[in-house]
Amino acid sequence: MTPPGLDGTIPPPPSPRSPFVSRAAITSTDEHQQRPPRPRQFPDFVTTFGLPCLIAVAAIDPGNLEVDLQAGHALGYTLIWVILFSSILGCVLQALVAHLTICSGKPLATLIAQVYKGDRLLAYSLFAVAEVSVIAFDVAEVVGTAVALQLLFGWPLWFGMLFSSLDTMLVLVMQRKGMTKVEFFIELLLFLLAACLFYELVLSKPDVFSMLQGSVVPSLGSDPQKGAILGVGVLGSVVMSHNLFLHSWLVYDREKSDDVVLPDSTPHRNTPRHMREACHYATTEAAAIFVATFFINACVISITAALPENELRSLVDIGLEDAGALLARVLGGFASTAWAIALLCSGHAATVTGALASQAVCEGFLDLPEEGSFVLVMAVRAVAIIPALAAALIAGEESADKLIVLSQVVLSLALPFAVIPMFKLLISVDRSSRHGIISKKMLAAGYVAFAFLVAANIYVFSDMVKQINELFGCFVAFLTCGIAIFSAYLIVKLIITPVQLTETLTAVEWNAGTNETRPLLTGAEPDNRIKGTKSTT
Repeated sequence: MTPPGLDGTIPPPPSPRSPFVSRAAITSTDEHQQRPPRPRQFPDFVTTFGLPCLIAVAAIDPGNLEVDLQAGHALGYTLIWVILFSSILGCVLQALVAHLTICSGKPLATLIAQVYKGDRLLAYSLFAVAEVSVIAFDVAEVVGTAVALQLLFGWPLWFGMLFSSLDTMLVLVMQRKGMTKVEFFIELLLFLLAACLFYELVLSKPDVFSMLQGSVVPSLGSDPQKGAILGVGVLGSVVMSHNLFLHSWLVYDREKSDDVVLPDSTPHRNTPRHMREACHYATTEAAAIFVATFFINACVISITAALPENELRSLVDIGLEDAGALLARVLGGFASTAWAIALLCSGHAATVTGALASQAVCEGFLDLPEEGSFVLVMAVRAVAIIPALAAALIAGEESADKLIVLSQVVLSLALPFAVIPMFKLLISVDRSSRHGIISKKMLAAGYVAFAFLVAANIYVFSDMVKQINELFGCFVAFLTCGIAIFSAYLIVKLIITPVQLTETLTAVEWNAGTNETRPLLTGAEPDNRIKGTKSTT
């Protein structure tokens, strides 16, 4: 039985979604009076590896694997350093969104909905862009899963896409039984993915010296223009806006489960000491995420680069399905099977994170309960499958890689709509604190990371519009340009719109040397987000 609180009431149980239950939450009241909950230590990181695995999926989804294949096919080992650089940038941004959640006590989607609620056009646009980014991510996952099923069982792409729609139902059913089962499922998929790719790497026998050289020596290869385009593609495919919302939501869920009330009636997570420890812990998690994803992406590039040059030249371009056929010819039949299994694991894992990211966006922006977000998650999944299914039926198998190219454009355009509000909120939180919880160096590194990503997206956007014009026709290219212009308008509006802290946030008032604090957010739950209705939570 849960022990009574200090006022004699029975505290609510931890969130059923989260497996991160603080050990201090099940101790006695006397122990609370004697000492605060212990800080997180390295063993906690090992036992709560589910959150890093969920966040890592976005950097090794089928879209990333295709970009890696193209980089290895065109320039060999040359662009591995870009993966390392983009992993560092991704680590900084993911750590910052975790710091924002820890210091504010709310997930990113909720904070954005609160501070921009006065401008309904902007608020609804931010919500729409967030959901569109989830849909674009789902499109790449649907295509990747369908290609994997075709390689394994010979199924047509359209049937594989329909079959992949069952994944979301499976994820939502597992989630209702507890997030621990979902996280274990992801850990298993990522282990199989890494094992299959390592097997491929051993079979391909890459040049280790060239791998190391490509990792540390910046170069664009013999064709600088093509190298720049591919490098920017690699750079932009690592950091995605929906992953920022997902990371923030998961960190919030964990912190909420650890929210133990101390003898002075202060939630433990509101003390400066805990916030610093939690931020350091989140930074360690982010670093571990991108170390793992760096090795996996570098592995895919190295496998492709190690294949015989005459085989690579036989293909003008390489896609997910082409890679399976090429590996079968060069390394044997089981190599193609291993690639298909790795691709299937990547697609299924992306299904999980896509569904959870959509739920995070719906709950944060619209203040929906889990039942309401369930319906929207299924609707988002249907919207993602429809264009993929239509393209497969109309244009055939060659349309799969084209859809992934288009989805990467959408993901690149969506990034500023999450990162700009995130930075404005970080600045506001940092100014309201006298204890410097958010590192100035980390914040400066975040600015640099975002500047690189924006510059990269601008550079590659014109080339991608040309590709879209060739692949889908001038109408789609014109529509893309129109969306880009509207996006630029919204970005300018985001920058000039002040964050109304007086309505949603208060200054942090910590008394030096004590645990006394006033929560960063107002005491009540948000009285209205986009909907204009009061929360019942």
